Amino acid sequence: MNKEICIIWDWNGTLIDDVGVSLECINFLLKKNQLASITRDYYQEVFTFPVQKYYQKLGFDFTQTPFSTLADEFIHEYKKRMFGANLYPNTKDVLEYLQQTGAKQFVISAMEVGKLKQAIENKGISHYFEGILGLNNNYANGKMGLVKEFKRDRKEILNSCSIWMIGDTEHDFYIANELKWNSILVSQGHHSFSRLSAVSDKVVRNLDGVMETFSSKNV
Repeated sequence: MNKEICIIWDWNGTLIDDVGVSLECINFLLKKNQLASITRDYYQEVFTFPVQKYYQKLGFDFTQTPFSTLADEFIHEYKKRMFGANLYPNTKDVLEYLQQTGAKQFVISAMEVGKLKQAIENKGISHYFEGILGLNNNYANGKMGLVKEFKRDRKEILNSCSIWMIGDTEHDFYIANELKWNSILVSQGHHSFSRLSAVSDKVVRNLDGVMETFSSKNV
């Protein structure tokens, strides 16, 4: 690496493979509300932020069941399954490699911060991160506000870094693009490769691709 690197990781779908868990939870809600279940492929095409829009696309009627109720029910089901989700292969290797190179690593997620920290600690990787930021609610409205707060609070560090945002959704790309940061999108998570490729030319299939990017002399 040619200069100091700051990496902002997404959590869900980027470091932790929770797509199957999320699919189980939303299908539970769909069945409960007498709506058609969805496949993993369809999920990757329709999931979006804020998740209210995603729920509406699936047919939920907020006049019948408020979004807040649905979100709380989803999280209740997610919490029952969350520790069953595994880190993606080579997650620890990538985090260790980047730590050894001197990169500063953070996690910023649209997940509620208490559950986020619990999930990261459960996987034994919290020591790799200098900061872990999440939302103060279960509504997953997105993380632009969190990222801007992070940028303001850590400006002394960030001003001297090459900043990279790594995530698995279009949302991650749009945040990085607005803030003029670099980004890498990983297509094994909540959005498909084709969907991510439509917005960015820096899309990799897995975390091995992330490591290859940072081990190159061009970063």
